[in-house]
Amino acid sequence: MGRGYNGMKRHVLHIYVRSGWLTVPELAAAARSWPVRSMYTTLLRFYRWGLLDRRLNRRGLIEYRISDRGRTRLAWLTKQDWKRRA
Repeated sequence: MGRGYNGMKRHVLHIYVRSGWLTVPELAAAARSWPVRSMYTTLLRFYRWGLLDRRLNRRGLIEYRISDRGRTRLAWLTKQDWKRRA
């Protein structure tokens, strides 16, 4: 993604704010991030940190969405970005 550690986190969380539940391939397409397999690892990490919720959809695919903690973290990351720009 070329956004740096927190930049990638902010980008992914922002996509989930706009989109709701997404599978990993759907997120990878929205984020323009390839290979898709790297997104599986990233989203699992975000889930373990409590930034995303996870469920199985009707087809048995894992879907993620932003959690309340993820929204709080996104707000903090956005605030930090504005501080750096000022």
